Amino acid sequence: MLATVDGLRARAIKTARAARVGRTLDSMAEPQRWEAGDGSVAVVHTPFSRRAAELKALYDALTSSPAELLASGAADGLAGAEEEDEGKDGDDAATAAGAAGGRAAEARVKVLLQVKWTVKEFDCGLTREAVELIDREADLLARGRPQKSLKSLRKRLANLFLQFVETPEFNPEAARYQRVPRDLASRPNVMPITKG
Repeated sequence: MLATVDGLRARAIKTARAARVGRTLDSMAEPQRWEAGDGSVAVVHTPFSRRAAELKALYDALTSSPAELLASGAADGLAGAEEEDEGKDGDDAATAAGAAGGRAAEARVKVLLQVKWTVKEFDCGLTREAVELIDREADLLARGRPQKSLKSLRKRLANLFLQFVETPEFNPEAARYQRVPRDLASRPNVMPITKG
């Protein structure tokens, strides 16, 4: 009975964390509401809220299963923005993954490529580690590895991307949700890497 209670507690903690993250990302992606002098409310989509909405969509696609990606069509909606960039290294990975794992693997590779191009805009330890994990997962998908063997890799990648989304240097809307403003020197993982 104790094992059952511990299992239920762990499941409840996991569900509560996912719900909290979802609420925070939804709140970041909401448009700003400004009250005018006459009492009317103007709904304004700022560049920061649009960026947060894009990152939320990527995070949702990254954390969903390949079957859910196919059912929702999220991979097709995400792939349009960076389709011309993926020609360099994306076509080979997508073709190999499509041949090895079918449409689910191909949809997952599209999401991975979109996330890769999003994080490659910045050069720091966090983004380099995320790109390395994306390349590793694409390689394993191309080799036809079973979905169960990728579970921990996907969880680690999702946690890194969540860190990316919650960092104000990459998502300016996240600054409103930090309790204590942190200086860049105390976070070496997001400091820009200088060539020198």
